[in-house]
Amino acid sequence: MVDDDGVQINPDDMASKLNTEGINRKEVEAFLLLHKAQNRNYGRPTMPLPIKFKPLDLDADGYISFEELLKAIDNFFDFSSTLTSKELYELQDFFFEQ
Repeated sequence: MVDDDGVQINPDDMASKLNTEGINRKEVEAFLLLHKAQNRNYGRPTMPLPIKFKPLDLDADGYISFEELLKAIDNFFDFSSTLTSKELYELQDFFFEQ
């Protein structure tokens, strides 16, 4: 292994880079909820919900909430979803655009 300058990285340095702590799910949820609360369009859809995502809108409010997004992702990885991986990425993009 080498760094961007082509200098060999010693195993201890590589291990320290790999052991960095990621952001846990609760922090991500808190960030997204804070972002939604600050958004003046909070709770109101700004774009129409695509027909293929309507079954994921569990409360039928025309908006994919963070909880609905998480449920769709969990269902995908539990093999209880009809979404393809491409559609899952589209759903994530739609969630952040709405």
